[in-house]
Amino acid sequence: MRMNWLLKARGDRRGSLRDEALTTGHEHLDHEMLVVTEAILKGVKRGRLDRSDACVLLDPLGIYELCSDRHLSPAAHVISRRYGLQFSSMEVGFSDARWDDGRMSGSRAGLAEISDTWEGVSARVSIHARFRQNPHLIAAVVCHELGHVLLTLIDDLFPEPPSEIQTDLAMFVCGMGKLPLNTLNRAFHVGYLSREEMIHAYYQACVYSAVPFEEAHAGLDRHAARALTRYRRAWCRQLGGSLAP
Repeated sequence: MRMNWLLKARGDRRGSLRDEALTTGHEHLDHEMLVVTEAILKGVKRGRLDRSDACVLLDPLGIYELCSDRHLSPAAHVISRRYGLQFSSMEVGFSDARWDDGRMSGSRAGLAEISDTWEGVSARVSIHARFRQNPHLIAAVVCHELGHVLLTLIDDLFPEPPSEIQTDLAMFVCGMGKLPLNTLNRAFHVGYLSREEMIHAYYQACVYSAVPFEEAHAGLDRHAARALTRYRRAWCRQLGGSLAP
């Protein structure tokens, strides 16, 4: 049995139950989460990222309202600040393009591009037009694409080029796990983690940050909330009845 990945990365302990938050079924994810976490912390320490808010969960409701009103750039700015990113300019919009030019296949949901200008770093995020009426999927796609931007800016801090899986995990490390979780029951699957892997990553991030279960549960749709509750019960049984968080 191994120490929780974020506890190992930061070297601190937040309560007696934190030592019991041990990985038993997703060791491959825990290794990747450790790699992502260490790279982000190094990026913050070296001044490439403004901060790391992993101990605070992003409330998805305000993000969905912005996406529903087509205010995509304000929503993206909120998400980018949670990643510790600052842009001189950001453009977010919908596209009907197939993105089959080698960078992205037609089945993909979004595309992120960054460029350095004399004013600073600028970002452009394109979202497939088929998601135009679905704020939950819009938010998750923007979150994932800005995760690509985050890892691109600190890619030299990784032992190997960051993968799509690590991009997904960055959302949970940075406290934005509710956005992808609320797409679990949608027709289009956003991201590269399975349903079980997403729940595991989210729960482990909450355990590390000592987030009360009620707070972790709040803001999830009924499908994600039920899945999280089932995971928690199974987790507690493995720990001999201990409740964490």
